[in-house]
Formats: sequence, structure tokens, C-alpha cells
Amino acid sequence: MRLEVGQSTQAEWDKVKETCPDMSLSDTMGEFKWPLFEEEPNKDPKEKEILQKHEANRISDKP
Repeated sequence: MRLEVGQSTQAEWDKVKETCPDMSLSDTMGEFKWPLFEEEPNKDPKEKEILQKHEANRISDKP
């Protein structure tokens, strides 16, 4: 994938790279733990199971 930017954005990028060529945030900052927080499992999922085991509950579109 390639991202192309306009001339003004490229000029800003080049200006920042003069100050910080490797784009690091700081010498002492380590890596972030990822994900930043643990997601709790959803006890009431929005998605419904539609496999054959629910065939008896299926609404027919035929009269």
C-alpha cells in the first residue's frame, strides 16, 4: 500500500523529520501494551444464531 500526500503535508512532514528523523516519541518511552484495555465478553450479543437448530423458530415467508 502506498499513501501519497499533497505538497503542504509533505513539507510539514519533512520539517518534523529534521527534528526527529526516526519519528520516536521519546528516548524513554516503551511500547504500549496492546490492547490498551481488556474487553469484557458481551453477555447479551446483538447477533442471533441462525443455524438449523433454530429452524422450528423460523418465520416462513410462504402463506
